[in-house]
Amino acid sequence: MTAPRVAVISVHTSPLARPGGAKAGGLNVYVVELTRRLAALGCSIDIFSRVASPDTPEVIEVAPGLRAVHLRAGPARPLSPEAIYEHLDEFQAEVLRFAEQEGARYDLVHSHYWLSGLVGQRLKADWGVPHVVMFHTLGEVKNRASLSENEPGLRIRSEAEVLQGADHVVCATEHERSLVRQLYGADPEKISVIPLGVDLDRFRPGAKEEARAALGLKDERIVLFVGRIEPLKGVDILINAAALVESDIECSVLIVGGDESSQPQVAELRELARERGIEHRVAFVGAVDHEQLPLYYNAAD
Repeated sequence: MTAPRVAVISVHTSPLARPGGAKAGGLNVYVVELTRRLAALGCSIDIFSRVASPDTPEVIEVAPGLRAVHLRAGPARPLSPEAIYEHLDEFQAEVLRFAEQEGARYDLVHSHYWLSGLVGQRLKADWGVPHVVMFHTLGEVKNRASLSENEPGLRIRSEAEVLQGADHVVCATEHERSLVRQLYGADPEKISVIPLGVDLDRFRPGAKEEARAALGLKDERIVLFVGRIEPLKGVDILINAAALVESDIECSVLIVGGDESSQPQVAELRELARERGIEHRVAFVGAVDHEQLPLYYNAAD
């Protein structure tokens, strides 16, 4: 029996992008870790992403049986989701070209995020194979969760279209499953809940003192934030909360995440910390390598 061949679609961001940037976070980690394990189980997997930098190789061997394939669709630079939407036809054509060139016949399409879901629906029709989708976040849910969010109608209509046509939908929680049903009218029979996992070989308890020594941190109370720097993440709420904390030992806020595109938001958060009188207790570390994150977690209170 030949190994199942899976086309994984992640149009808007490469799974190899460094987490913590504007468009690289938990989704990227999820896709690369999931596919590593599927490949180890014997699947043959190609992850298709749009080229966002002109020097990105088309094919990168990630692990045995797992490749990251970067395709030209629009300008080779970061684009907003709405701008990427305009190039989905081109991206779909490039996936079909690559498959034909490789002589590859895929047994399944697994898409991540709404843009990829639209491509997954088209590839399902092109190849006559099942399509499984995971959204990671939903536009309607984000709009209802925060006044600072304004996800466009295009995204919400696209999500509804993909939910209607996909063969199966993966949700991370029962709450997400209920929201997909309530807000989008998705068929409950084709939704599965698969909780997010943790790499316990990497993320495990360690000695706080050793972690702090490795990072050069002092003996203080440390509150840690790890993630992308954007309004929905609530870093402003964390800074305001830290300003209210009174303690015999100073409480410091360590913020891990962000890249060049996040600097305007970081500047606003620095100003907020200054206004609250705690700028000396708030540190922005920037994005760090995934392998380094356990040190920060173990160093924090």
